[in-house]
Amino acid sequence: WSDGVTDNPRTVQITRDTTFTAEFIGQCGDSLYWSLCRDTIYFYGSGEMYPFLRGAPWMSQMNQLHQVVFAPDMTSISEGAFYRAGNLTTITIPDNVSHVGSTAFLQCGELGTITFGTKLQTIGDYAFAYCGKIHTMTSYNTTPPTVEPNVFRDVPISAVLFVPSSALDAYKQHPIWGVFDVCPLDTAIDAITGQSPSHPQKKLENNQLQPDHLL
Repeated sequence: WSDGVTDNPRTVQITRDTTFTAEFIGQCGDSLYWSLCRDTIYFYGSGEMYPFLRGAPWMSQMNQLHQVVFAPDMTSISEGAFYRAGNLTTITIPDNVSHVGSTAFLQCGELGTITFGTKLQTIGDYAFAYCGKIHTMTSYNTTPPTVEPNVFRDVPISAVLFVPSSALDAYKQHPIWGVFDVCPLDTAIDAITGQSPSHPQKKLENNQLQPDHLL
């Protein structure tokens, strides 16, 4: 609880006006934990996420999620983990994640921007299917991750995919990644600043976009 007490169950003696806020913390891997604060879900620890046979433990809060903050040392995102999380707009998958399970982000209707980390190897079927507002994706892996046929079903082919320059041809020639508008990462600055004349420019260092800078 917000007053730091972790007794379960707990008894409270009320002597004055008092407010208690529940802070949900649960285990979702051998060394991986999650907590929910307002509209943001946070992950802590490391390793693989448990498979969810009956839906993710945060399933009842799925519609209120606007942001996901993944733990840097987690290594997988399980099947159906964010199925129908209809208010997510941006997802950044950490570098250490090697696998995104099937249907992980299925029908996230407001999802527009995705960043894939350097070690991502496989994405399960329908992981991002029916996310019709995806417009920008960035993959930092120099080898295109293995993807199932329907992983991007009904994602607009007009979406721009930024990849390392050294991997440009590999992504363009890939039967699934290659259907998108594949561009080298060093053109990401133009794509971002071109959205609005007043948009602050970004600085690109080591093939990664850095915080806002006025150049």
